[in-house]
Amino acid sequence: MKRKIVIVTSYEFPPDEKYGEYLPECKYHPRDIERVFIPRIVKEFYQDKKHPNGIHIFTMSTYVFIAINNRIEAFKAGQIDPEEASRIYPSEQWINPDDIIAYHITEDNKQINLFDEEDKILMVDIFDDVSDEIGIKLGRLIDISCNDKLFGWNKR
Repeated sequence: MKRKIVIVTSYEFPPDEKYGEYLPECKYHPRDIERVFIPRIVKEFYQDKKHPNGIHIFTMSTYVFIAINNRIEAFKAGQIDPEEASRIYPSEQWINPDDIIAYHITEDNKQINLFDEEDKILMVDIFDDVSDEIGIKLGRLIDISCNDKLFGWNKR
């Protein structure tokens, strides 16, 4: 099997970097995911070929997904206009979409593919439902706080 960069959104064991397993949220600020972590992964995968079984990224971070999608889009744009694409990301940071596998493992151990094979891009919208749910709860709590401040409601 060809080496791959595998992205998994659930895990039950602590990753071990010496085996090419990474949990970026534990070590990197979101800005550093874009500036440090993804370039490191790309270098290890393409130039160093450090891990014979590929690289496994265990993450729930939209920052990781977006940073990888940017490198995939750079690769695709680079096939059309390499000079222009290289102004945004150097070609050494591009990720070939054929080198990506991404999936989520559900509580009942089903795998859900998170890579859109047609568009050759990671599906970031998996995080939207959770964000929406959390945002709705926040909105309701703010309504309670604001109504109490403005009208003295909710006082016992």
